[in-house]
Amino acid sequence: FAAVLEEDTKRRRAAWITTTIILFYLHYTSLLILVGEAVFWLVRKVTQQDVRRDFTTRLVDVGLILLATVPCWSHLWAITGRRGNWSIFVDSPSWLEVVLVFRLDIWIGIPLAILVCLGAIAKLTGLPVWDSKLLAKERLWLIGCCFCVPLLTAWGLTEFDLFRVFFRRYLMVIAALPMLAAGLLGTGLLATGLPSIGPLRPSVRTSYCVLTGLVAAMLLLPTPAIPVNGVPHRHSFEDWRGAIGLVSEQASRDWPVFLRAGLI
Repeated sequence: FAAVLEEDTKRRRAAWITTTIILFYLHYTSLLILVGEAVFWLVRKVTQQDVRRDFTTRLVDVGLILLATVPCWSHLWAITGRRGNWSIFVDSPSWLEVVLVFRLDIWIGIPLAILVCLGAIAKLTGLPVWDSKLLAKERLWLIGCCFCVPLLTAWGLTEFDLFRVFFRRYLMVIAALPMLAAGLLGTGLLATGLPSIGPLRPSVRTSYCVLTGLVAAMLLLPTPAIPVNGVPHRHSFEDWRGAIGLVSEQASRDWPVFLRAGLI
C-alpha cells in the first residue's frame, strides 16, 4: 500500500490487492489492516486537501478486495453464530498486556532509546548523525495506523460485546508491524558521523543496525509469564487438563477426549 501511495500504477495496485486477498484467506482478521490503511489514506487526503483525485480508484480497489471475500461470507456468518463461545476465554485485557504480548517494550522502546542516546551524543560532540529529512515519516505513520487502528477496532468490538476479537491469536497478523517500525526508525541516521576508532570507521547506521539486531535476539529468550490481572499472559500457561476432564465426563466412555498441543 505504501508503494501504491508513492506511485499509483496498475502493477502496484494489483500487487496490493492480491496480497491483501491472500492475507485475508490466511487470517480472516487481517482485514482489520485494511481499516488502518483506509484511515491513513483519508487523513492523508484531508491534510493534503486532495480527496477526490484518486477516491474512485481506491473505492474500486477496496470493492475488488471485498468481492474476493464473498466465498467466505457463509463461513464467517457461521462463525458469528458461535460468538457467544468467545466470551468464555476472551476478556478485555489491559493495555499493559498488549505491550507485553507484542513486545512493544523491545521493538519500540529500545530503538527509541538508542536514537535518543545517539542524539545526545550528536548534540554534545557536534557530530552529524541525524537528519530528520531522511526519516521515512509517512511509512512510520502508515505502520502506526495499521497497528493502532486494528487494535482499537478489536478493543471496541470486544468492549461492546459485538465480536470478541481482542485476543492475541486474532491480532497476530499485526505483530510484525512494530518490528518494521523499529527498522524504519533508523532511516534518519546518516551513513557517516562517528569518528574513526583505530583503523575502523564504523557508520552510525551500521551501529544502529547492530544494536537493534542484538535487541531482536532477546526474542529468542523465553517470554516471562508476567501476571496481568492475576492471569499470566502466555497461552502456554493455560491449564487445558481441566477442560479435557470436563468434556471427558460429559462424553461417552467409548469416546475418550484427546488433546494435541500442536492444534492449540
